[in-house]
Amino acid sequence: MFYERLSRSGSIELAVLFVVVWSSWIDTAWATGWVAPTRTPVVLLMVMLTLAGPVMGISLLDALTTSGETSAVAYVAMQLSRSAFMVSSFGLREDVGRNYAHVLAWSALSGAAASRAQ
Repeated sequence: MFYERLSRSGSIELAVLFVVVWSSWIDTAWATGWVAPTRTPVVLLMVMLTLAGPVMGISLLDALTTSGETSAVAYVAMQLSRSAFMVSSFGLREDVGRNYAHVLAWSALSGAAASRAQ
């Protein structure tokens, strides 16, 4: 595991995993700032993201060695569901909806590319 190797490559692996966790958290925090947190669909989205987060987090310990698929699937599912929800909430006529449509497209493309690379 990356924390057993105090080296340059171990540091890079740790940085990559940090960016994955940080971006997942910050993207969720950013999205929830745009919607009313008491609406039932928002609560359901948050429950789904809250359940996917620990799955991703637990599997991160082995993400760079044996079982990276679990954390990758959880991460991509979080990205896609959050972005799709925001697009459906705001539509494409508003800037926020268009921005999240771009994020959704990039998340889908990068998730597909990553799955084909394996």
